[in-house]
Amino acid sequence: FLVTAALSSALPHLRALAGMGDAQIPTRLLPMALAAGQRDVLALLLRPLFADASSDRWQLLAAFLDTLAASGKELRTLHKSDDELATQLRRLPDLLARARHSFADDSASLKQRLAPAQALLRHADTRDATLSRLAEELATATNPADWRLLADTLADTGAPSLHGTLLGQWPALTPAQRQHALGVLTTRPAWTLDLLVSLDSGRIRPAEIDPTRRLALLNHSDKKLKERAAKLFNTASSPTRASLVEKHLHALKLPADTARGHAVYQRACAACHQHGNEGLAIGPHLASVAAHEPEKLLANILDPNLDIQP
Repeated sequence: FLVTAALSSALPHLRALAGMGDAQIPTRLLPMALAAGQRDVLALLLRPLFADASSDRWQLLAAFLDTLAASGKELRTLHKSDDELATQLRRLPDLLARARHSFADDSASLKQRLAPAQALLRHADTRDATLSRLAEELATATNPADWRLLADTLADTGAPSLHGTLLGQWPALTPAQRQHALGVLTTRPAWTLDLLVSLDSGRIRPAEIDPTRRLALLNHSDKKLKERAAKLFNTASSPTRASLVEKHLHALKLPADTARGHAVYQRACAACHQHGNEGLAIGPHLASVAAHEPEKLLANILDPNLDIQP
């Protein structure tokens, strides 16, 4: 509270506030110092960037680059004076090189490596290469927590290519990862449109969208996205769906393969249905349909909207 109160009347006292020990002070004062053109205060705030013992270096660099972007100013405009700030900015390429080295250090934890990555993502010279590296790591991540952290980091960048990265991985994602991916893809209208296009093309099946997410799409604030979702999630079974069921009736005569069936369940059904201790309890538990006729099961698999009862 005291810090917030001080910041509300900070402009005449920026230098004094910049010298306070609170690690969050520099990031809060950067916009004011930049707007006021107080280069000496900016230099004071940025000194931790070049202190070897600074644990907040990358967070501060990211905040500084964000502040510049928000103000519409470019780095080169701050180089025009021969003072401490100009000297610091001349050292920025070396600092970015250190950030790249830290990001590429596979001996460090992912969380440690993502700190410099946040700064690299905010600089025009390093953004694309960093996005590419993060996308590669997302594609090969085997630890669920690491995958989620990488997905969230990429989502925070707003990169237009993220939808392609996530949708490209879709067949190999676990049910939990698919739910998280859907959460990411529905945070921005452009990504939501790409999701609906993938649903329309069959790349993702409507049945793979859980009821909560489906309802959110059907009530989207964007009228065009809402209308497109309504067409995709039409609750009436169409003649096309009916013919699709008839076309696949022959599959009921094939010999059963429980191993392959389990693999299909993990890939396509577990996002909404539990089987034993697996899957998510969004739709009916599969034990509740064990007594159903094979034809009914086939129809409900191919046309999930035909019958919402177990």
